[in-house]
Amino acid sequence: MAGEAAADDGSRPPGGVGVDFFISYVQRDEQWAVWIAWQLESAGYAVRIQAWDFIPGVRFLQETNDAVETAVRTIVVLSAEYPTSHLAAAEWQAAWLADLSGSQRRLLIARVEDCPRPGLLAQVVTVDLFHLDARLAHDRLLAAAGGLRGKPAEEPPYPNVGRPASPPAASPATGPAGQTGELTKSSTALAGPVQPLPAVFPTAPEWFEPRADLLAAARGLLLGPRTTSTVGLVGMGGAGKSTTAKALCADGAVRAAFRDGLVWVDVGPDPDIVACLGRALAAFGDVVPVEDAETTVARLRERLAGKSCLLVLDNVWSDEPVRAFAAAGPEACLLVTTRDKNVLLHGSAACAVGPVDTSTGLRLLAMYAGCSPADVPAAEGREILRRCSGLVLALVIAGGMIAEGHRWSSVAERLRRADLGKVRISSRLREYPDDNLRVVLDASLETLTSGQRERLREIVIFQGRGTIPCAAMADLWAATSEMDHLDAEDLMLLLARRSLINIDERAQRVSVHDLLFDYLRSTLDDARPKELHSLVADRFLARWGGLENGLPRLRTRAGLLDEEKYALCHVAGHLDAAGRHSALHDLLELEVSTPPRNVWFAVHERNGMISSYLADIRLAWQCAERAGDESSAGDGRLEAGALEIRYALITASIRNLARNIPGPLLVRLVETGHWTASQALAYAHLIPDPADRVHAVIALIPHLPTAELHSTLVPTSQSAGSLRDPYDRANATSALLPYLAATERAAVLGRATQAAAMAVDPYSRARALGALAHHLSAADRREVVEPALRSAADLPSPFHRAWALSALAPGLSGDLLDAALDAARAIEDPFFRLWAVATLAKFVPEPARAPVLEPVVRELAAIDQPAKRVRVLGALIPLLERK
Repeated sequence: MAGEAAADDGSRPPGGVGVDFFISYVQRDEQWAVWIAWQLESAGYAVRIQAWDFIPGVRFLQETNDAVETAVRTIVVLSAEYPTSHLAAAEWQAAWLADLSGSQRRLLIARVEDCPRPGLLAQVVTVDLFHLDARLAHDRLLAAAGGLRGKPAEEPPYPNVGRPASPPAASPATGPAGQTGELTKSSTALAGPVQPLPAVFPTAPEWFEPRADLLAAARGLLLGPRTTSTVGLVGMGGAGKSTTAKALCADGAVRAAFRDGLVWVDVGPDPDIVACLGRALAAFGDVVPVEDAETTVARLRERLAGKSCLLVLDNVWSDEPVRAFAAAGPEACLLVTTRDKNVLLHGSAACAVGPVDTSTGLRLLAMYAGCSPADVPAAEGREILRRCSGLVLALVIAGGMIAEGHRWSSVAERLRRADLGKVRISSRLREYPDDNLRVVLDASLETLTSGQRERLREIVIFQGRGTIPCAAMADLWAATSEMDHLDAEDLMLLLARRSLINIDERAQRVSVHDLLFDYLRSTLDDARPKELHSLVADRFLARWGGLENGLPRLRTRAGLLDEEKYALCHVAGHLDAAGRHSALHDLLELEVSTPPRNVWFAVHERNGMISSYLADIRLAWQCAERAGDESSAGDGRLEAGALEIRYALITASIRNLARNIPGPLLVRLVETGHWTASQALAYAHLIPDPADRVHAVIALIPHLPTAELHSTLVPTSQSAGSLRDPYDRANATSALLPYLAATERAAVLGRATQAAAMAVDPYSRARALGALAHHLSAADRREVVEPALRSAADLPSPFHRAWALSALAPGLSGDLLDAALDAARAIEDPFFRLWAVATLAKFVPEPARAPVLEPVVRELAAIDQPAKRVRVLGALIPLLERK
């Protein structure tokens, strides 16, 4: 290639010497330009670029003219600013005029941010380098290029690491018929990047009053230039931090900038850091059970490498979770909601979330009261707004009282008369000026009956345990007051109308603001929460037949209700919170002899909840560690040490067990009825090799209950798309596609095809495209297979050429199949030549197959090794029998 003329000693090629590429760019994008130039020169191309070649003493315009005239191609580094430069316009227009038809590809466009292409530039299909990790951008650039000077001694840094790309324009033009990319121009090959499950971040409330200035400030910190990957939303509880974060997650510019995914993680005051990291991992498709913080952080770091994604850590009380997620790498951005700015790492950006102004407060109050702002009585409205002091949560609860039927005047009077002396002040509530939030909460609770207030206080035991099944809340109230399920439903609806709780009608689950939990806890005696934790744990254990009896009804259950799944996840936590650590260890140690097994493990395993079981083991392990630290007697420390060893061995044995169960055996265990599909799926997720793990999960999909299909398909698709080897990635995707809905199938196939077509190695590219080809339409197939076939035919190794051609065979027909046969016949080694022709002959229409096979049969004797002759015969015999 012309690149052979380029010297790599730092010298500058003399004027008039041709180069492969001239890089046209504006000053703002110089970092991108030199990165592109470096990648091209490292691949052997000769490049001219202003940053390296326009040395002191030369004439700028003459140098530019020489570069444009002598370069085989011009690469435009396109950003929103590029079209504003008259000099840049002259550079690209010269290349355009030299190749009006575009047949010589004299003008290539590399977009480095999501921006429109004005005028004639919109007619050129681009290669997009933004929103990619460095390796994929490198591969895509060289695929498009396929077609000395001030050069630094070291490779310039990749410009897109550590920050999201610029937000898109309102209506970006991506090319004719929506095309982007140089090699794969059809719509199926250009679906967007893999996203986490849509359910991993909650949406803003149905009744949401946007705060434009606050959203703009927070959006600016997330998307604008910054030196940190952590942004904090800081303010008092109830000020609207979480709602603001939810609104940002739904913002179009934010979602476009963090196009590799947005994930929401509820943290809370006393989080299980490993479980929080595990939830983020699962959202990105890695559902392998987590064991400890160090390995989980490493897995998350690998999963997020090169990704532009946003992780929202909601309701953070200490710096520990922030440090854990920050250790997962600088490329992901953290959005942290917290009451305490000190939990943010040094140098983090912070956006203050304060009280709303009077006009916004009035709109919020009216919205939740069910009227227009004009209908709010002036005097009472002013009094309520003053008492709420601009806190969103207070305004929402006050509005809920109005909506429930209380008069404006009575709500205002209740706020004036609220007797805070009846309420012990929680340390978490002392931050509020004028006791405003406690006034509103107390006034709201005073409108409930004493029994209703007591039931509401009892739900504090669910704090930090995610959303609460309505049935579990009703079961708690049945235990404390013999309330039946209909009365429990009525009470939940009443509390929801008061905006004290939120009910997800579809999932039948309840969520509660953490600040309300704090307030309710401050109204209880210190001993009451422990009593309630103990009560709810005993309630579930009794339902299952009692711990002392070995939980017989749990052992024989074929399926679990939603509240029982909650109990399976949290009974151990309730026992710990009740201070009943002996019962916790007894639960985990419970064994039966017929057949011999650990009950708690067996139930979790059968229901595919091994991650939950390992979380219980971690909890009990921590209890044992604390007991050992606090024990003053030697026997106590010895007993605690024995428990620690036991839990360490359990964790290691579960991990090692999965390594010894191959995927096909898991499928066979399900087919023969020895295991449930959920049980086998839990072990499939533990298989260490990523490709084997994905294939094992895919093989189990036909056996899964319908209810589990979606929650399995989406992360499996994520995992398949993240496999490193192009063939593994394409092969796994090919196996998964039949199980996806039509809309999902097109997107997943598009991503996989694009990734396969961008593989730099021709052998890997051919194998990957061959695995996907039969899923593509005829037009799409030709678009991606034809260039891969040319590359495969040029492979110097007989082995690689034969295998690459055979891998492409399913996607070949007509003239492409003829070209592949010609390339196979040109292989000098007789074994690889005949084997490749025989493999390709399978796809030749039967009437035309005989002339293809006859030379293979004649030349078999030229293969001197019997084993190789047998290999060719194995490919021939099925075709000859048909003949």
